[in-house]
Amino acid sequence: MKNTKHTLLILIALCGVFCALYVPYYLPPKVPTISASYDYGFNNTLGILVIGLFMTIFTGLGFYFADRNQLSFSLLTKQVQVQDKLKFHEFWISAVISSVLIAALSVISYQHGFGESCQVFQAVIRSNIGQRIYEDFDFYYGPLLLYIPLGIFKLFQIVGGDLKPAYFFTLGILQLLGLLELRYILNSFNLSKKSRQWIYNVIFISTLPFHSGINLILFRFLTPMVCLLLASRYEGRRGAEYWLVPASVFLCFGISIEY
Repeated sequence: MKNTKHTLLILIALCGVFCALYVPYYLPPKVPTISASYDYGFNNTLGILVIGLFMTIFTGLGFYFADRNQLSFSLLTKQVQVQDKLKFHEFWISAVISSVLIAALSVISYQHGFGESCQVFQAVIRSNIGQRIYEDFDFYYGPLLLYIPLGIFKLFQIVGGDLKPAYFFTLGILQLLGLLELRYILNSFNLSKKSRQWIYNVIFISTLPFHSGINLILFRFLTPMVCLLLASRYEGRRGAEYWLVPASVFLCFGISIEY
């Protein structure tokens, strides 16, 4: 029975991802806007509604199926000992899969780029010739998502490399950091080992960068939650507020300005 419930939740999650990516194309926006979504006929409002619908269904069924006696989401503290943490072999397996995928994408799309990578390519090129972010050109994300690939690009230039290998290398590094963040977050909650493994695998598979760039990977979205967990863990430690809070604010706003 438990396997049936887990399978149903996984199917709902995968169906939600599929619908969020494809359903909005069937009702394109009618009001002209200066955006890539309008150019490609993608209805952002419908996409958000689809995601909200499936998240509501998934969360409701998850709580309905959960064992009320074991349902606990207490954060990891000195008083709460989390058992059955995710081991590093789960991370290494997902890291190898991600690395192979990104390497394959770098070969397949080397001449033309893929997904939203072209936007980052243009931003890095313009910044490299001295133009200023947000003033001389638009960039919809935090400055770190520009300056990290720019810095790696400059390192690649030293050994004769160009932008695209530097970009895919950056994508790989940030993807691995996102997986480490996911592992840390799941290990911070009181869940069974099987639940952690299911959640980790579903999120990992659903967020593989098949068509997204560094702007749509786990690292961007999980970093704020990691910062909150670290703040909870180091609460009360002398001097922690002097480095943890400024570092968290700098990192979160640097990655995505809407945070």
